[in-house]
Amino acid sequence: MRREPHSDVTSPWNGPVPGQRKAYRITDAGLTEVRRWLTDDEVDHTLRMEPLLRSVFFWLMKPADLAAHLERERQYYSGTAAAMRTYAGAKDRGEFGTSEQTRSLRIAAEAGIRLFEALAEWASWAEQYAAEHLADHPAGPPGPRTGMTGQT
Repeated sequence: MRREPHSDVTSPWNGPVPGQRKAYRITDAGLTEVRRWLTDDEVDHTLRMEPLLRSVFFWLMKPADLAAHLERERQYYSGTAAAMRTYAGAKDRGEFGTSEQTRSLRIAAEAGIRLFEALAEWASWAEQYAAEHLADHPAGPPGPRTGMTGQT
């Protein structure tokens, strides 16, 4: 058993072996720290997603490029949600055991599923909205700055 660098986690595994996963065990100090972090620290609810940041600049894209981009995004999000749903189903059938840790991981998987499903729905909506509202406005140089209300 060796201590991982800069952590309260130990590992019995020292090198990559094809098909083998690295198993970790938490130390008593690590468990104390995780419990403290879960109960005492404020949760950082900041959500940073490059795809959503990029949406601010969709007005600079050609309509066909934007439609293709949003279709790829929808496919990515739908595919990821479906893969996670398959994984969650395996957890529900007990294929990964029934420990409290596995049950907690199932809760986290459901959050991921719902997030990616929502993003897939957003991409579909954005593609339709852009086709209706951005297609007649070819990208050009920026005009006067406007706020969220669209007023200068």
